Amino acid sequence: MKDTFVLDCVNDPEEIGKAFQRYYNTAPIITGKPDPRQLYTLRAELYASYIIHELEVEQFAAVWFKPRRKETPADNLTLRWNC
Repeated sequence: MKDTFVLDCVNDPEEIGKAFQRYYNTAPIITGKPDPRQLYTLRAELYASYIIHELEVEQFAAVWFKPRRKETPADNLTLRWNC
């Protein structure tokens, strides 16, 4: 992998940079408040590359976020065969 990107909404950017420093000596430390629009841009790029498909993401989310008490064995088959 040529470039690495870490999205962490909890930890301090400097702490993240220090944690990865031994692996990536040139990893940039991003300071300041991130722009949420970047996520939409990344999403559009992923869908445009056909690495993942929006329908697959929606199908996965429908099963993943379904309350456990309502999950059925067929749900797991849906994920396995449709993705």
